[in-house]
Amino acid sequence: MNNKELGAFFVERLAYYTDNYRHSKAFKSGAWDGKFRFASYFHPYLSFGTGLLLQVIALIKRNGMEVIIKDERKKPEKQFDITVNSVLRDYQKDAVESAIKNQRGIVSVPTAGGKTVIFSHLIARLGVPTLVLVRNTDLMVQTMNRLMEDLSIEEIGCIGKGVCQPSNFITVAMLQTLNKMREDSPKEFKKGMEYFDCLIVDEAHAINANAKSFTKVVESIPSFYRYAFTATPSRGETPTATDITIVSCFGPILHKVTRDELVDQGYIVNAVVKLIQNRTECKKLKDDYLFAYERPQDAYRAAWKELIYEPDDRKIIIQNILEKHKEDQCLILCDSVELAEKLHKELGIQVVHGSTDSSLRDLIYNEFRSERIKKLIATNIYSEGVDFPGLNVCILAEPFKSPIRLLQRIGRTMRKKEGKKDSVIYDIQDVNYPFFDKQAFERRKLYDREGIPYFLEV
Repeated sequence: MNNKELGAFFVERLAYYTDNYRHSKAFKSGAWDGKFRFASYFHPYLSFGTGLLLQVIALIKRNGMEVIIKDERKKPEKQFDITVNSVLRDYQKDAVESAIKNQRGIVSVPTAGGKTVIFSHLIARLGVPTLVLVRNTDLMVQTMNRLMEDLSIEEIGCIGKGVCQPSNFITVAMLQTLNKMREDSPKEFKKGMEYFDCLIVDEAHAINANAKSFTKVVESIPSFYRYAFTATPSRGETPTATDITIVSCFGPILHKVTRDELVDQGYIVNAVVKLIQNRTECKKLKDDYLFAYERPQDAYRAAWKELIYEPDDRKIIIQNILEKHKEDQCLILCDSVELAEKLHKELGIQVVHGSTDSSLRDLIYNEFRSERIKKLIATNIYSEGVDFPGLNVCILAEPFKSPIRLLQRIGRTMRKKEGKKDSVIYDIQDVNYPFFDKQAFERRKLYDREGIPYFLEV
């Protein structure tokens, strides 16, 4: 096998199907095979994400060839000595040791499993300039406060929320802000990122084939130590380009602890899903909407407006749930700002989303976390990462099918608190509606696959 044949072999073996590729016009026309290629070959060089190195080595050995690896990177020296206030649990110790030993990779810890504590010990052990990436302002503030408290440091850098003040030791930054900096001045951005010897990305499932801008940010940061933390590193049993992107950027899973393990050990509470069937009669079929609109997304939007947004049945279902949980803290999660605002007006409950004024958003976060606000409507900004220990009821108010989003939302309610036993998630199932009935079915499939108990609420 000559070099060109070998290069073509690796390019094809490191290719994975993208999500929903069958619906692409390019695939339907035969112009594209539906795969994203994680390697490229330009004679005489084969290029691929360093996280895929183990896969490449395995392919080489499997084909009877010898592998010689020459690592010309320079390992950074420890620059900071600092004491950590928290004590690690056994699985957290294992995660830290594995991360330090392997230098890069994915750490999979369920929601409420104490990822920030692992950050603290990992940062202290390495003692090098560290950049921690998060997805939204609430998570940025939460992470900064916890790191400062756990490490007893008076200063921490911040890039985001209109602030650009990196620190010598630890800086917490928003992915969106870094992406804008990268787009405005790619060379200057890359030069500035060379300072950080350690990169930690929280809720790292955001780094995927569907989020090209976030992926480019991570690829532009040449840190020696590279770690991705997420409760949901993969979306299904068969890896797709979406799942492989995070591996390409960081490497394989180094350590994984499951939700059931933490429940059994008493670190988080169990969650039970109650299915609420919305059986309002619908006379239209999916094909009726698809026939009426040129683009599938326009057909879906029309069905959403007519069947999800405009009727009052959803409001009534939510009112009935809230009546059962007058004394409990409840989070009503929507996928759209439109429905969130509509429910806010109809139910008279506080709402928060990405367009909410930042000062009001901070106030709502603190009030809800301290349980002074008992009922709250929110969009995806509260679907992941944020910490609400008293939350024990979550209502999935709008149809969706993303397995990552579903598992993250369930995790919102599982944080341990004195007196808190179990949590409950109400999943509104639109069983007779086109488009949305399939989404409800996909969510039930995930409950089965993940072993999450669920039953039909009558």
